[in-house]
Amino acid sequence: MSQEPRLYTGTGPAGEGLGHTTIDLKSSGWDSNTHPLITSEGDSNGDGKPDLYATSHDTNKGIYFYPSITTTGIGSPTVAGTTGWLNFQALS
Repeated sequence: MSQEPRLYTGTGPAGEGLGHTTIDLKSSGWDSNTHPLITSEGDSNGDGKPDLYATSHDTNKGIYFYPSITTTGIGSPTVAGTTGWLNFQALS
């Protein structure tokens, strides 16, 4: 079973709606060991592309913001929060 993130494109004009096409984003290191919690609230930075937030498995790290999820991959992360995120059980 693949542990790569997948993009489910929607059927609406802006990509909204139920996903009908699945695209493996071919990004390594995306499993429950390296990123215990992952969430998305859609387009957080206003660039018209969905974004992700993911925690780190490292106790000295925090939560990262990954911009611009596209069919070709995931944007470079930036730190969105510092230590203490391993105590969380869920993100929403």
